[in-house]
Amino acid sequence: MWLLEFLTWFFVDLIWWRLSYEVGRRVLALVSFGKIQAGPYDSFGYNWLGCKRDLTGRLEIESTLVSGVGMTTSFFALAVILYFIA
Repeated sequence: MWLLEFLTWFFVDLIWWRLSYEVGRRVLALVSFGKIQAGPYDSFGYNWLGCKRDLTGRLEIESTLVSGVGMTTSFFALAVILYFIA
């Protein structure tokens, strides 16, 4: 049972936090032309929408929301690829 729990948390940590965070970070920077950036994993002080301004005036988004953007983008890209393959 502990092996299944370990594998589940490993999958969630690897896929959700690492890969989707990196995809979301790049998508946000590309779409906003650098005006929106992803916040680090362990930061705090965000408002209820998950945003805050940094010292330079850029909008910084919470890492969980950035991961959601990355996961959504990845699923959309996968759907487009599968549509054109099939």
